[in-house]
Amino acid sequence: MRNEKLSLEGDLKSTIPAQLWPQDALSDPYFRFLQSQYDTPQREAIVMCASHLASEAEKKLSPIPVKPVTLIQGPPGTGKTHTVKGILNSWHTIQYQRHQASWLHAVQGFLQGGQ
Repeated sequence: MRNEKLSLEGDLKSTIPAQLWPQDALSDPYFRFLQSQYDTPQREAIVMCASHLASEAEKKLSPIPVKPVTLIQGPPGTGKTHTVKGILNSWHTIQYQRHQASWLHAVQGFLQGGQ
């Protein structure tokens, strides 16, 4: 398991522990995309919501407790809808990576003669 911190911004004060993100879906290019499209509070909300897809074991290892709900709030024009789009995109990306990995595993097993 990766214990380093993924920097979601250039400065060190906003690094978020890698344990919050589901370990089977860690992707540096995706984090660079998040960095280019979202500000720090938005990225933190996206990561906290992505942590809901982590396994229970990963959640227990997290240095920051994973809450059952993430509240996105703010006055008009502060990027709530943009943040929710980022959350949904992250959930889709994580689930797609898992789906693709399961298919690749099944095909490899089939090609090796297993069923």
